[in-house]
Amino acid sequence: MTLHGAAAARQGGHLRGGLFLLVLLLALVAAAACGGRRVGPEGARPGSALGPAPLARPLDVYRDLGMVVGGPDFRGVGRFASFAGPADSTFLLFALSFPPEALRFHRDEAGFTGEYRVALTAVRGGQRQRRLELTETVRVAERRETMRSDEAVFLQAFLALEPGEYEIQVHVQDMGSPRGMNAVDTLRLPAYGAEGVRFSGPVLVNEAGGRDDPGALPQLLANPRSTVPYADEPALVYLEAYGSLEGAAGVLEVRDAGGSEVWRTEVAFGGGNAGVRVAVVTVPVQSLPIGRLELAFLSPGETTPVATAPVLVTLADTWIVADFSEVLDYLSLIAEPEEIERLRAATGLQRARLWEEFWAARDPDPTTTRNEYRDAYFERVRESNLRFREPGMPGWRTDRGMVFIVLGPPITVQEQPGDVGGQPRVIVWIYQDATLGRAELRFIDDTGFGRYRMTPSSRADFNTLAERIRRRRTS
Repeated sequence: MTLHGAAAARQGGHLRGGLFLLVLLLALVAAAACGGRRVGPEGARPGSALGPAPLARPLDVYRDLGMVVGGPDFRGVGRFASFAGPADSTFLLFALSFPPEALRFHRDEAGFTGEYRVALTAVRGGQRQRRLELTETVRVAERRETMRSDEAVFLQAFLALEPGEYEIQVHVQDMGSPRGMNAVDTLRLPAYGAEGVRFSGPVLVNEAGGRDDPGALPQLLANPRSTVPYADEPALVYLEAYGSLEGAAGVLEVRDAGGSEVWRTEVAFGGGNAGVRVAVVTVPVQSLPIGRLELAFLSPGETTPVATAPVLVTLADTWIVADFSEVLDYLSLIAEPEEIERLRAATGLQRARLWEEFWAARDPDPTTTRNEYRDAYFERVRESNLRFREPGMPGWRTDRGMVFIVLGPPITVQEQPGDVGGQPRVIVWIYQDATLGRAELRFIDDTGFGRYRMTPSSRADFNTLAERIRRRRTS
């Protein structure tokens, strides 16, 4: 393997209210490798499911869509894309994101600092061809930023390699703890310099510019998880065309799980004087349904996509659901019946507007870009499904799950085991709030099969607290 050249650049800032760490790493490598998954115009991983997604395991959803993912203690998600590179090479893009809580921070003069290391290794025939290592620093001013569980730390790298098949090994390591992630992906880098017009695959991005020279890096900031929040600002999709570019055009579609078109637009590629033209397409998220969708790019007059890519319309970083009816079920714990009915009856832009109004009325701090109450609520639903599932019943529908979602975790938990004399098992949750006062809620397992039900007096106390919270949130 011959290393023709390398360069690195760094840039800092903020993105969607989070930490933003971007690394652009360019390595020109004359090498080929082995693998199987196609990227670029050959399309997404065959057989990727677009059906209902499990709420409690978002990492499994990303894995099913062909992304590289970490584990529960380091919830990193990364993906690859490809573009034409200088001469006959191909740019391979790797984009990664993970929550700040994955790192162990230490205090310094400016606030709190965390460090992590990323290594990308190209392998061919079982032999290491190239290893690129980066050590990066994340700095925040306040401790609460170190405990954020949403996607907030971003890293991006470009590799320029000869077209061919590769195995790429990804290793990410927190420098302050044993936490990290290891993943391997096999992929085929297409030869974009072939005869005729060629297109890159559609890539969901957070920011995008343009380029007119394949020797320059694509000016974009990729969306590593290909996710967009429901009823949020429009999403951006980046595409490139190569070859005989006179009048290069196509169609971009968004398709649902059944392959039906839910949105489409014509694409015109602009700029370009050295074999590359760029299109940045704005997709109105308000027009898209919640769930797992697919971006499909088609050449003019064709019905088979040149390339596809997944896109997830989600409610929160760790809250993936199949459709809006499922969302309304979860909201029933905090919404007024008339609010639920208005959301159920509305569609399209009207539903998106009502959705934003619903959460804006409950936002504890409208000056921030995040709605802390909404994020906490979704996280409680997810956690209740993990912790409080009972035989034949999902966690969020159990008495303990319902209380946990509405009131949050108790300050104290007391357990009273049952006995052979027929005394049932009892769990007591104690709450203490400066505004709501003190409450002791008792859950009894009368059957002995792990089905805990609130006592009548506890249910009355809970209903009173829930109504106070509802009035406080909407006042």
